[in-house]
Amino acid sequence: MYGILVIGAPGAGKSTFCAGLADIFDQIQRSYITVNLDPANDSVQYDASYDIKELITVEEVMDRLGIGPNGALKYSIDTLCRNQDWLLHKIQDNKDKYVVIDCPGQLELYKCEGELWKLIRNLERAGVRLCAVHLVDALYCSDAAKFISVVMSTLATMVTMEMPQINVLSKVDLFDDDAPFSLEYFTELPDVNRLLELLNFNKHFVCSASAVEITCIQRSGGD
Repeated sequence: MYGILVIGAPGAGKSTFCAGLADIFDQIQRSYITVNLDPANDSVQYDASYDIKELITVEEVMDRLGIGPNGALKYSIDTLCRNQDWLLHKIQDNKDKYVVIDCPGQLELYKCEGELWKLIRNLERAGVRLCAVHLVDALYCSDAAKFISVVMSTLATMVTMEMPQINVLSKVDLFDDDAPFSLEYFTELPDVNRLLELLNFNKHFVCSASAVEITCIQRSGGD
């Protein structure tokens, strides 16, 4: 059984990508299933075969536990992983189909040895051969500093996920034709050093090496 994990920062176009892929599979009559693993996604643009919101939602967790959206998202993913048989059985019931998994945008959820990381490993042990598709908003290519940050984040994800990964620039139709470099430069990236020429090493790129100690619980620190 083959499938892809669609990952990327919030707003990168993951759900739109999944919807487009579903349309293509419909046209070529390829059997597939779509899985939404983002409990905070209220605008799924495709007919999800299986949805984490059948199990838990971010709004439900926020109301019940009185925590913020990020904490509720992590709690929801942890709940999914504690009940992962629910997902594993549903996917294994469709062994003859291609699986498209729409993942949450918070990349910290994919940290090594984290709950979601363990779920992915269990999917692989169950015979699902996965490839990650990492979407990056092409608008980040308009700024050298942002693009370097995105490249570092993408590399970190590649190391953490431990699987084949395809990096995709999304929303290329919105790319600024007057940008310092063409879109082809960012897709091929022949010389990273040229990006450094665009960085203006002023106060915006300089920070102190020291850290400030604070505690929100005791309301102290930050002096």
